[in-house]
Amino acid sequence: MYAVLGNHDYQSGIDAPECWEKMLKDPKPPLQPGGYDAFRIHDDSADYAYADTVAGELSKNGVRVLRNEYTETMIDGRKVVIVGVDDGWAGMANPPQVPEEVKNNSFVIYMVHEPSYRGNWDANLTLAGHTHGGQVIPAGSERVITGGLVTLSGKINESGKITYISRGIGTSNLDITLRASPPEIVVIEPS
Repeated sequence: MYAVLGNHDYQSGIDAPECWEKMLKDPKPPLQPGGYDAFRIHDDSADYAYADTVAGELSKNGVRVLRNEYTETMIDGRKVVIVGVDDGWAGMANPPQVPEEVKNNSFVIYMVHEPSYRGNWDANLTLAGHTHGGQVIPAGSERVITGGLVTLSGKINESGKITYISRGIGTSNLDITLRASPPEIVVIEPS
């Protein structure tokens, strides 16, 4: 099992004003490899010690947390390279350089929490989350979403580069359960 950390793991952008501020600073994807410095949002809101604790607990439970690193594994006799990009809202997104000899004849998967931080990577599949599928959709914003200006969940094909944005299973961090979009656990079977 592999994971990347997200903004809640860093306690970053989890109150409404800070969330809106970060959303307004989000880059327009896909970013070019090496172009992440301009979009690293360092604003002292992230709790890096808390994120380290979360990563440590995941690790103790058999989950490998990839923080701007990659790993290689074999699945059904085929080499798979899994690249994990750390959280953008915490200012930690800095995708690693994956050597060509590692990518050759491999199925390459990138994992990134915020879909706006996905890159123009040489990948077979990019996996993202963060949006909760439009957990809360403010009145009047439906046309932006249904008009294709913002993609909150599902499959995106950008010039043959496939991204899947999962709605995930989380809810709001308010005192009430607030979720307009149904939660999901995604199973992808690449062919």
